[in-house]
Amino acid sequence: MEQTIKIPHQRVAVLIGKKGETKREIERRGKVKLGIKDNIVTVQGEEPFLFYKAVQVVKAIGRGFSPEKAVKLFNDTTMLDIVELRDYGSTDNDFIRLRGRVIGREGKSRRKIEEKTKCDIEVFGKTISIIGDEKDIGSAKSAVDMLLRGAQHGTVYKYLDRRLKKDEHG
Repeated sequence: MEQTIKIPHQRVAVLIGKKGETKREIERRGKVKLGIKDNIVTVQGEEPFLFYKAVQVVKAIGRGFSPEKAVKLFNDTTMLDIVELRDYGSTDNDFIRLRGRVIGREGKSRRKIEEKTKCDIEVFGKTISIIGDEKDIGSAKSAVDMLLRGAQHGTVYKYLDRRLKKDEHG
């Protein structure tokens, strides 16, 4: 199997890592070979599940996650979800406003969603990416979606609190 992924130029060095250690770790854990030319990454592998996970790790690093957070995707139940801001706005001003809503003042909104859902959130370019366990990522994505659609921050936090209580009590 082979897949090519385009990542931003400024993320290539992060993907490679110091002395190539990040690239080597992805290759080792995913049993894949990574070819990097300019900002095009080619992933080659034989085992479908590990190949898929390695592709997800490369995408996550390309979307702004640190390698330490991205390699969590090698866990069986950890997933990556990417929300396109183009689905919520069309102008550069829209994108700035939407990113600001998700991040919040001094990062408070993003931090609260991360704490309540145990997910990692990265706002990068025209995307918002979420890494989390399959049981938690839905809540984080719903919270981000609510903010992007204009819900008040307090409403989103209450929604997350209700979801958490429901999950705890079955």
